[in-house]
Amino acid sequence: MTFDFDPQASIIEVKAGYSNGNKIFGLRMALDTGATQTVIKPLALKDVVDFRERVEGGFNVETANGEVVAFGLRLPALFALRLMREEFTVIVHDIGSSLPIDGVIGLDFLRERELRINLARGEIELS
Repeated sequence: MTFDFDPQASIIEVKAGYSNGNKIFGLRMALDTGATQTVIKPLALKDVVDFRERVEGGFNVETANGEVVAFGLRLPALFALRLMREEFTVIVHDIGSSLPIDGVIGLDFLRERELRINLARGEIELS
């Protein structure tokens, strides 16, 4: 699978979405190969209906401002780059970005896949 992105942009933006078990909600995410875990802003997850039942323990998250503790949230499904990960845990944290994104797709989402990024051509190849 090959996906195009703007090679002049400051981030690699990908369209994504999550399911709350009943409906799919769109997300604007940045692909971040330096992030070990997928992180989504709390406001972007406002439509998770059984939020309290899906919360998982605290995670230490290294940010640009130092280490913080954030909680995880197990989503029924997360979609990006034509992949679906079911019962997938994301870190809920305000990433503090001035960019118009809802979070970052980290390496945990891409595990067991081969990823090639061509920054000159603005292409992501995923297999």
